[in-house]
Amino acid sequence: MNILLDPNVTYFLLVGGLVLGVIAVFTPGTGLVELGALFAIFLAVYGLVNLPVNSWAITLVILGFVPFFFAGKKQYRKFLIPLSSVLVIVGSLFIFRKGPGLAAVSIPLVCSIAITAVCLLWLFAIKGTEVFQKPASLNLDELIGREALAVTDISDEGTIFLRGENWSARSKAKILSGTQLRVIARKGLIMLVEPVEDSVANVDKAL
Repeated sequence: MNILLDPNVTYFLLVGGLVLGVIAVFTPGTGLVELGALFAIFLAVYGLVNLPVNSWAITLVILGFVPFFFAGKKQYRKFLIPLSSVLVIVGSLFIFRKGPGLAAVSIPLVCSIAITAVCLLWLFAIKGTEVFQKPASLNLDELIGREALAVTDISDEGTIFLRGENWSARSKAKILSGTQLRVIARKGLIMLVEPVEDSVANVDKAL
């Protein structure tokens, strides 16, 4: 039997993809989380298309993830948290049709995944929203000219380690991970960088 046609695997991929999608919204960065979300959802769709499912239940699960994007509305949390929990759990229990000859889904597994996903995402969404809403205590322009370290390969996107934190970064040319960098500009929260050697060479040319 194709493992992707196992209801338990399909359900895990669907919820996992949606969870990664929500995380990607609150922590934009290298694009790896986004790719993981798309890959998991793609595999889940394959299973959903080839398994007997209830479309209304799938809709409930997807709608159950929408309230996470309103985590910053403190006055609505007491309504949104139970709403998202009910939608995800009820939808999860009825995604796959039951009947003779149909593959069975593990109810304990579905419930545990749904409850864990909802609880973790609410904590993650609330904390992420609070970080975004917190007034900046750092003048980001002060980071320009500082040295950093490439955590990943950098071209159109990547990650650098700067002043004790990871930052999203871009560069005109590809830079390998482990390279010593200098921040030359910024675009919002994305740092524009180049290797330290290039920065020194540019200064020498100017002189």
